[in-house]
Amino acid sequence: MKSPFILTLAAISLLTLSARAAEDSKFPDLKGTWVSEYPVYFHNGSGHAKQTLLITEQEGEGFRGVREWTRKDFAPGKEGAKAPKAETEKVPFAGVIDFDGKTLHIVDHGQTSHLKAKLISPDKMQVIFLMPGKPTVVFRATFERVKP
Repeated sequence: MKSPFILTLAAISLLTLSARAAEDSKFPDLKGTWVSEYPVYFHNGSGHAKQTLLITEQEGEGFRGVREWTRKDFAPGKEGAKAPKAETEKVPFAGVIDFDGKTLHIVDHGQTSHLKAKLISPDKMQVIFLMPGKPTVVFRATFERVKP
């Protein structure tokens, strides 16, 4: 016969796992590849870029992945800035789903940038990107999840 203590511990463990599973299921599943092309604005000009958000892990409201962007072109502003070379960069990020279940906050590792996104459907999000400092960069874009 099993001890009441062991049965009690087993019951508590099962309830805890069930509660966490129920908690996780109330958050939208964000895992996958999200893509967008959009205009981007710098302190000294503007251009176009393409970006991929690869969300690889999600635990409840928290998620992480890699953001890959490519600057496609650049037009200098009135001060005649030289166009920076086109580049591609991969940046790891972490994010959290806000209390409303639709707003996402994403921060890049090692940078001052912040993305604020809003899910407008299970496979579409609107994103605002802000990066203060040098260089200053901002954009807004609609990302769509790529179906495998």
